[in-house]
Amino acid sequence: PPAGQQQPPPPPPQGRAQAQEDDEKRALTSTLPLPPPGVVRLESEAQWEALRDGNDVLVADFSAPWCKPCKRMAPVFASLAEEYGGGGQRAVFVEVDVDELQEVMHTAGVMLLPTFQVYRGGKLVASQKGEGEDTLRRLLEEHVAPVLPGGGVAGS
Repeated sequence: PPAGQQQPPPPPPQGRAQAQEDDEKRALTSTLPLPPPGVVRLESEAQWEALRDGNDVLVADFSAPWCKPCKRMAPVFASLAEEYGGGGQRAVFVEVDVDELQEVMHTAGVMLLPTFQVYRGGKLVASQKGEGEDTLRRLLEEHVAPVLPGGGVAGS
């Protein structure tokens, strides 16, 4: 190259690029701070994957702004998030707006709103379709409380 100009570095081999991408994803999930108590509103598919795979327990609320049953369940979900997700527990509660994150909705197999799903170690272990505070509470008691420190809700 002419004086004063540098030749661009060679592109990394394909395998190396994939390994670097995998390392970056692992770094994201291992350094991701635990969200504060309450409900985390998801912003991207990458955030979904990081939270789902990087936490012991994740509870997801798949909803949409136009869905009336979703709106009725939102305060219930927020209350349960405070109850089961607060106090340094490892349960993370997330809201997935299906209009904004259609790929996450499809990946999770959601076909009815609202849908609530429980993941442990990145694997789906339970699901509830439709509204129902008592049903959702029982779902959390069965699939979330037993794996939390102390075996119950935050502060108990």
